[in-house]
Amino acid sequence: LANISHEIRTPMNAIIGFSKMVSSPDFNMDEKNKFLDIIISNGKLLMALINDMISLSKIESNQVEVSKSTCLVNDMLVVMYKEFLFELSDNPNVALKLKNENANPKFSIYTDQSLLKEILEKLLDNAIKFTDYGSVEFGYRTFKDGKIEFFVQDTGIGIAEEDLDKIFARFHQLDNRTTRNYEGTGLGLSIAQHYVSLLDGKLKVTSKPGVGSTFYFSIP
Repeated sequence: LANISHEIRTPMNAIIGFSKMVSSPDFNMDEKNKFLDIIISNGKLLMALINDMISLSKIESNQVEVSKSTCLVNDMLVVMYKEFLFELSDNPNVALKLKNENANPKFSIYTDQSLLKEILEKLLDNAIKFTDYGSVEFGYRTFKDGKIEFFVQDTGIGIAEEDLDKIFARFHQLDNRTTRNYEGTGLGLSIAQHYVSLLDGKLKVTSKPGVGSTFYFSIP
C-alpha cells in the first residue's frame, strides 16, 4: 500500500477534479467531452491498480488456486483480439496481430484458462502501453514434446540488457527518460511471472532498445 499510495492518489485527484469541471457552466461541450475522456482513462487506471493489489494479496496469502479444464485456445485468443482491437481503435499507428498455429477451431489444451488469459492480458497491456508505432503480435506455437509456447511481441521502446532481470521485480518501473511517462504499479510482470510458474512454465523475455520486446512462456 505504501508503494502505490501515490499511484492511487493521482487518478483519484484527476477523477474528482475533472468531475467538478464537467458540472461547471464555464466550459463548452467539446471541452467537457475531453474531461470525460480523462475521467474514463483514469478510472480504468484506478481499476487496474486495484486488480493488481487484489492479485498480489492472493499471491502473498497463497490463495491462488489452479483449476485446470479444457481450454479452447483459438476461441479464447480471438475474444482477446477483439477486446484489445477495440482498445487500440484510437491509435491507428499500432496494428494488432494474432497468430494461431493450429487453425482448427476445436484445438484445445488442458490448463487453467482464467490464469492463462490473465497472463496474456497483462503482457498485451504492457506491449500496447510501450508501443507508439508498429505492431503488437500475440499467439502460440506447439512443440513435439507436448508443450505449447505463447508469446507477445511488440515494436515498442524495448528494454536494455542490464534491465531485463529487474523488470520482473515487484513495483519496479524503469526510471529513465523513455519510460517515466508511462503509468503503472510495476506489478503486472511480477504477477504474470507467478501465474506462469503455477502453470508449470517460466516467463522469459528478449528485447532490444528501440526495436521492441518479445515475452514468451511454454506450458504443458
